[in-house]
Amino acid sequence: MADTVPIRTSTKCDVSCSLDLTRTKSSTLPPSCNAIEVFGVLQLLQSETDKNDDFSNFGLNGTISRDIQYLNQLQKLNLSGNNLSGSIPQSLRNMANNGLTLLANGNPNLCLDPSCESEAGHGNNIKKLLVPILASAASVGIITAVLLLIILFFRKKRPQKGKLEDK
Repeated sequence: MADTVPIRTSTKCDVSCSLDLTRTKSSTLPPSCNAIEVFGVLQLLQSETDKNDDFSNFGLNGTISRDIQYLNQLQKLNLSGNNLSGSIPQSLRNMANNGLTLLANGNPNLCLDPSCESEAGHGNNIKKLLVPILASAASVGIITAVLLLIILFFRKKRPQKGKLEDK
């Protein structure tokens, strides 16, 4: 029976590498290799994101995505002078509390107060309820108007009994 000898160290090879396969003491068979892993590490010229991203006066509009939390290497984020709206996500506030420098002034529709996040969620719930209620009310109004028109139309067409006897 052959023993498996794991090699848990990595070696950096400059020009060439050599690998020696030797038989273990208890093995009666010659050494064999059924798997080997070779990889290279590439150094990127610049990181995926600049640690000091500057999006000031960039013409950004809309809300700040909660997915910004995945940019965990950010040290400074300048979003000032745009047209952002809504509130600053809690994940971004947490990053700011842990060392991120966040600049977001100059966005007239962006609420910088931490209480806005809960209020924004409440406002969205009201809007979600308001649309179906208004749509239902409008449907009932239209159906009522159509029924009234049908009733009036048939009343005018139906001859009245009193007027037929006079003629």
